[in-house]
Amino acid sequence: MNPNLRIIIPTYRRAGAQHTYRALPPEWQERVIWVVDRKDADDMERAHRISGLPRGGKYIVHPDTVKTIAQKRAFILATLAPQMGLERIVMMDDDLRFAVRADPETTKLREARHDDLREHLAAMELLLSSKWPHLGWSARQGNNNHGPTGPDPHATGWAENTRTMYVLGYHMPTVLRHLELGRIEHREDMDYALQLLRAGLPNKVCFTIACDQTYNAPGGASLERTMEASNADADKLAALHPGLVRVVEKEYRASIPRREVVVSWKKAYESSQVQPSDPPGKPVAKVRTRKKPVRLSDIYAEISAASAAGGSETDSDEGDPA
Repeated sequence: MNPNLRIIIPTYRRAGAQHTYRALPPEWQERVIWVVDRKDADDMERAHRISGLPRGGKYIVHPDTVKTIAQKRAFILATLAPQMGLERIVMMDDDLRFAVRADPETTKLREARHDDLREHLAAMELLLSSKWPHLGWSARQGNNNHGPTGPDPHATGWAENTRTMYVLGYHMPTVLRHLELGRIEHREDMDYALQLLRAGLPNKVCFTIACDQTYNAPGGASLERTMEASNADADKLAALHPGLVRVVEKEYRASIPRREVVVSWKKAYESSQVQPSDPPGKPVAKVRTRKKPVRLSDIYAEISAASAAGGSETDSDEGDPA
């Protein structure tokens, strides 16, 4: 099994607008796998020839029966990653912008540079494991709620058992044992996270890096999303996770009104700590994910040592599906 982290980008009708890919450092562009239909594969080849888009990464054409972003993510998890022997993957939306904390004493953000992305991707690669099987990066909206990291951001710059979105890291051998795929067409990433938390598998979200996108931009999921279907799936998510998901009506200045969900992420993990012998209605004790938090400074020290020794591994494409 290939232990190297691979970046998988499902995309639809955005052949010439691969913002996430363009933001990545060149060596990480080489680790990109696009998941596309046949038309997009042809269009992206054409875009490469016309615009000179760098040729890093590769395309995997999904079956014709795979249509929606939820179905593409299920295909990636159930078929593509196992067939390619991938141990660690991170799924990213195709239209992301990245920013990082400008200073550990503030919550202000600045545009992420290649070195910032190298550092955070290497940390995710090292941390993804059976102990931390699902990881993410913070959304830009609400990033300041976490407060300044202080003098040691590598130790304090992660939140545990919370929402993951846009950037979804998975340790494949662990998550596949616990996930039921294809249960919902909208917010399926939330369903995955809740399933894993309820199974007792904690997550971490890094908030020294943040990402955002334009809601309902041309192409992508905007072509499959309707408010009626999205609203209906909000209710379905609540039914799948009773007591953990609450549906609310929300209005947005930059978007259209819709039904949203409020999720008790930490309560979802705490629910996994209740023993089967506990009587119904017994209050769930507050549970710490770890007695001692992971110090990301140790992980970054490992990254620096590996870099100094020239110990980075080379990707192998052997066994990739045609």
